[in-house]
Amino acid sequence: MQNFLLSFFTTKKQQNGFLRKKRFSLGRLQFIAPGMGENYYMRVLLTMQKGCDSFKSIKTVKGVVYPTFHDACEAMGLLEDDREYVDGISISSEFGSGTQLRKLFY
Repeated sequence: MQNFLLSFFTTKKQQNGFLRKKRFSLGRLQFIAPGMGENYYMRVLLTMQKGCDSFKSIKTVKGVVYPTFHDACEAMGLLEDDREYVDGISISSEFGSGTQLRKLFY
């Protein structure tokens, strides 16, 4: 375990035959399903914002600190509604045949 941590935090280390370059990130973000609520929205914000060093700075958008990560995502315009998809399906159902509708979801 110590070897893993040492290789994780060192900037230049011989590993797998090549020299590691200095990177600007500390690690990788794990996959989080959208159904996990605030954890998902925090991950979305972490992928979009740079230089965050606290939870408060993650929730800050254009100088305004929002109470939840979801509200901060909405303020940044990262969340879209499903209206476009619903409209597409309803228009397709009016003009398309059953076979065409099934192919719409392939």
